[in-house]
Amino acid sequence: MSLHIRSTVMSRSKRGAAAWLVLGFALLALLSACGGSSSLSGTQSAAKRSTFAAIHRTVTPTRRAEMTTFTGHAGLAFGIFHRYVYPLKGETLKTRAQRQRAYAKARAAASAAARQVVLAKENGVQSTALRKLFGPLAALEPMLGSVARGLGRGHFDAAGVSSTNAAIAYIEHSGSIGGVKIVERAPATIHG
Repeated sequence: MSLHIRSTVMSRSKRGAAAWLVLGFALLALLSACGGSSSLSGTQSAAKRSTFAAIHRTVTPTRRAEMTTFTGHAGLAFGIFHRYVYPLKGETLKTRAQRQRAYAKARAAASAAARQVVLAKENGVQSTALRKLFGPLAALEPMLGSVARGLGRGHFDAAGVSSTNAAIAYIEHSGSIGGVKIVERAPATIHG
């Protein structure tokens, strides 16, 4: 019985020591972030800076390539949508032929934008920095598909286009908060 009590007491003291050790490292990290003591020697100061840099990672070349590919696909998807699909919301097409041409072009654009979202999503799931945008992109893909299907049937769903636009704005805003700047761009023509 005394052996069990002794091992329990010993286990608790090890946990306490570990907690104090973690607290000490946290305090050291906090002091290094705030500047700490100025009486450190050059070697200690350099070690402190390297530890601080290891804690707060910068963008590595592979993460930069993932980011560039992701923002390229997302920017192309959003630019295509805003150039070829969204403007139809306020446009009045008088003849049936004009409407069919405009809807065919917008359907092709919505399908192309959905494909670019798929490519951005594939790149986003592989990166821990971009993973937070995976869910909103996954929700955007069927919205673009729904808009494309409606346009293919000759129906312009203004509510669907507005909600797709709101989803794009949310992704761009969330990305900008996380340091992911998405620049919209679109090709000069879409063949539909």
